[in-house]
Amino acid sequence: MTISDIAQRVVQQITPAGEKPVYECPVCKDTEMVLYVEDGVEYARPCECQARKRAKRLMRASGISEEDQGKGFADFQTFKEKSLEQARNTAIMYYRCFLKNQGQRVNSIVLCGASGRGKTMLGLCICNNLIKNNIEVKYMAYRQEITALKQVVTDDFSYSNRINTYKNAAVLFIDDYLKGKITESDINIMYEIINHRYLARLPIVLTTERTVSEMMEIDEATASRLVEMSREYIVTLGADTQNYRLRGRA
Repeated sequence: MTISDIAQRVVQQITPAGEKPVYECPVCKDTEMVLYVEDGVEYARPCECQARKRAKRLMRASGISEEDQGKGFADFQTFKEKSLEQARNTAIMYYRCFLKNQGQRVNSIVLCGASGRGKTMLGLCICNNLIKNNIEVKYMAYRQEITALKQVVTDDFSYSNRINTYKNAAVLFIDDYLKGKITESDINIMYEIINHRYLARLPIVLTTERTVSEMMEIDEATASRLVEMSREYIVTLGADTQNYRLRGRA
């Protein structure tokens, strides 16, 4: 069976019987491979659409809402305020150095500050750009997911499947870390995730309303790992930074 035969079979399998195929990419007919002949031998190479389609799949799998998937650094307004400019510059630097920092101890970023200061927006800017470059990102809404994990903690299979998604993602975006009332179970679960990633040198993008000192008081073991992983990329937006949601209102 030639490569052409295989490609044709793939197209037939993804096209309903009796219907004329409609291709998103007419070049490769949605196989993501382009066939060519050289010296009488048939070869295949990746189509130019492959990276674009993979980025789309990664975006869908990330857990980031459709509304937030298009956000980039150009959308982050600094209002000419020094603290916001520094925060954006740190986030951009983290993104630009991401590949260089892979596999290193310092490979993560922590965005601290009161509610509404733009932390999640910056995290989304970083993660959306990573996904566009075909890097897998998994979004974890802390309060929602910690509750879901505790609900299945007695079911070893369900718990392992769910927590392993966060432990092993190429990049984990933890949003609103330590939000709300904290229990011992919360601390244990997050230690399991973060310690695994610390040991495996897997990067974390993390937002929290807590300061570094507050995180240390709640759980020094986990916080100290986060600090070590993000030592060059810790952003703190203080109370003097105006709430984004209140800007422009009377």
